Amino acid sequence: MRISIIMPPFLGDCIMTIPLINQLMRNYKVFIICNDYTYNSLPFLFKYLQVLKTSSRQNEIDAIIDLLGDSKSVEFVKQSNAKVTIGFPDANYNYTYSLPLPHTYNHEQATAIYLASLNFLNVPQPDTLNFDFSYKWKYNNQDLILIAPGAGNLERCFSINSFNEFAKILSKTKKVSFILGPSEQHLAKFIENQHNIITTNSIESTLDYISKAKLLIASESGFMHLAAAYGIPLIGLFKIASPLNWFPYSNYLQVAVGNGKNNYTNLKCNVEFPINELIAKTIAIYENIKN
Repeated sequence: MRISIIMPPFLGDCIMTIPLINQLMRNYKVFIICNDYTYNSLPFLFKYLQVLKTSSRQNEIDAIIDLLGDSKSVEFVKQSNAKVTIGFPDANYNYTYSLPLPHTYNHEQATAIYLASLNFLNVPQPDTLNFDFSYKWKYNNQDLILIAPGAGNLERCFSINSFNEFAKILSKTKKVSFILGPSEQHLAKFIENQHNIITTNSIESTLDYISKAKLLIASESGFMHLAAAYGIPLIGLFKIASPLNWFPYSNYLQVAVGNGKNNYTNLKCNVEFPINELIAKTIAIYENIKN
């Protein structure tokens, strides 16, 4: 069976589909379809798969899983002549099978939203979530701690002053740098002069920079999801979203800090920056990273 997966609209959500992709690849030929935004990243991440845009056309596809659900993805589905189509019911298309809407997943990890596709294809659910993709981080005596303070929405970020205070404490005994993606580089002017700042404009350069770090501390963002799937030791810092839903990577070197609960239903909330817990977790993970 040949299966095309039309990916969600943002990088963090795309990372959440990796367990679905890895499970399907055990028995089927899988293709990745994406919008213009994610196409800038996904061909680099999934080097072992063919990655196409929704504007392309495919023949001889047996099944399509539409996790995007916009007008372009629906048009792609219509043009494909696939025997089986799977998607969300709010996409205004009569799919062969309809997935449960994301808001019905209150206590499950977000990956469950996408893994529900397996039920309709009679494919077993994975015993464990496998986030491995084309690259894997290796520890080679790195000593740098990277801090990624930005997130896709300003309300999801703690104040840059809190990060400055945190970095100031860490830098007394550790090597610390800030890392900013394309949409976050305006924050550079608010970062205190004594801290080094790395700016990155592509997935390739981001992976290159984080591969040189020993630990990443990241707000709930694409940086966090990318680093988690890459296998780098990580602290995911949550202000709004629930770690229960959006941090499925937990192991002793990848942990979530923060008490986000509302899963984006209300972005306005006042949450204190958990500096003491963050310092304690940073030191504990840093000291536990071995060859």
